[in-house]
Amino acid sequence: SIIYNAATATDNKEVIENAVIILFVNDIDEKLYDLLMVVNEDWVKEMMSQEEDTSDDEEDGVERESQVQSSQILSRVDQSEVIQTLKHRVEALETTVDKLYLQLNDFLTLSQDFSSF
Repeated sequence: SIIYNAATATDNKEVIENAVIILFVNDIDEKLYDLLMVVNEDWVKEMMSQEEDTSDDEEDGVERESQVQSSQILSRVDQSEVIQTLKHRVEALETTVDKLYLQLNDFLTLSQDFSSF
């Protein structure tokens, strides 16, 4: 990412923009991985083992395994945070659905009142 940033940026503003974009995408990638580990840890492990099996380079496989182990440790620590975040999001969605349901009922009531004229 440093090489890409240096090769594509023409001024300091673009360097900063590219760095922010790279950090944002990296953060999303990590959050998705954490979410997948919470939702279906076995599937993630299976996918990672398949990827390791296709790798020709032993060092690459060892490094990847180390990253998976580190991520698993972090995901267990962050698991409660992820669960709390998901609970809050579900509660927010439930509230939104309730509001939409009330608005729909109001609309239907108004349309029935209007059609009676």
